[in-house]
Amino acid sequence: MMNFLLADKLSHIQIGEFVSKIFDCSIDRVKVFEMDEFHSLTPEELDNFEVDCVCKIMPVRGDASLILELIRYKITDDEVFNRIVKTATKEKVRCYIAYDDFYDWIYAGEGDSPRHVSEIPSDEDDYISFRPIDAT
Repeated sequence: MMNFLLADKLSHIQIGEFVSKIFDCSIDRVKVFEMDEFHSLTPEELDNFEVDCVCKIMPVRGDASLILELIRYKITDDEVFNRIVKTATKEKVRCYIAYDDFYDWIYAGEGDSPRHVSEIPSDEDDYISFRPIDAT
């Protein structure tokens, strides 16, 4: 399982297209669920999906609009991380991908190369903001 943040609010179709590019599969092989919809599914229902990735989305505030949680996929987390960064940069989908520890992230999708950013701690669970990490 891997989570990352989308800076912009995307439709289910846009998310499905983005995830299908990450996993190099047809959009029909990706299932995107809202959090409540996902949690209403039984394990048997989830097992019946013949897909390359199941994911759920949750709204947040601040520098990100959505948490995208990748639930089921068939490649390593390292490969998923690399593919997210590469696809976000190429497709100009602005997102934040957790890197190294809890507060270090990669911001990709704006410009030609990803940047390191640091999460600014917040007392609000659904509010997420970042600051650039100086490359000194």
